[in-house]
Amino acid sequence: MCIPLFAHAAFSEVQFLNLMECKIQEWVNQIAEGVPAELLGTLQYFSSILNRHSQQLKDSSHALYKLAEWNPEVLNGQTQIRISLPRPGVGTRWNTPEFGSVRHTGSRGSFTAQGLLYDYEQLHDRCISLSKLALEA
Repeated sequence: MCIPLFAHAAFSEVQFLNLMECKIQEWVNQIAEGVPAELLGTLQYFSSILNRHSQQLKDSSHALYKLAEWNPEVLNGQTQIRISLPRPGVGTRWNTPEFGSVRHTGSRGSFTAQGLLYDYEQLHDRCISLSKLALEA
């Protein structure tokens, strides 16, 4: 099963969304303080990037679900993989509540397809929220 690839992509997406959230908040604050409106175009561009990511997350969820359909015990949580998680506080923010998370189920570092499907749904929702935030600026 390709679960490690999907898990890696989810971690990468969390990091990407953390970066986008920081930049959007920074620019929204600058606009509120009266900094030039050129940032509005950048925020619209970010919104379109986030919309593309949203569609890619949706497509990835669909692909993971199709892969799991071929092997039903994967969705039931009977098949797990091990991933070495980075130590907390070493340049990662994915595990803090304010930035969302890719959760793991079972023992430390074990992921299931069902858990990843849930994570992708959460990432998709977060992506849409950030896109709306960028447009509302």
